[in-house]
Amino acid sequence: MAGHHDRCQRLATIAMTLLSLTLLARLVLAHHRSYVDVLLLTVLVLVAATTVKLHRDHDLEARMSALALSLLCAASVVLTALAGVPGQPHHPVGISAIVTLALSCIVMGLLAADRRDRPADADLGSPYAS
Repeated sequence: MAGHHDRCQRLATIAMTLLSLTLLARLVLAHHRSYVDVLLLTVLVLVAATTVKLHRDHDLEARMSALALSLLCAASVVLTALAGVPGQPHHPVGISAIVTLALSCIVMGLLAADRRDRPADADLGSPYAS
């Protein structure tokens, strides 16, 4: 079980790295309105920082942040495909959107698998006890 746990950690970090690169490609290659570029840049910085923390520490905060950002990326792709971007009548779903959605789902799945494989500590005591 420890080998599977380590593999999930590494694969989640790799998937987050690929998600960062996909977001960077979407930012650089696509022509958006300036407010969409600012939103993409903000999410890109947060995903990159979370990827570093996930690789370095792989603690609860990093996993929760990775989960939240993956969910945000997936939801943004779905909402853009269904409702479109404000100010644009139609926004076609491209390969970068599909890759973003797939990588987001992969990260969420790996984090869920990693959580299931963690041993349950029955008596940890208070986290604030000195």
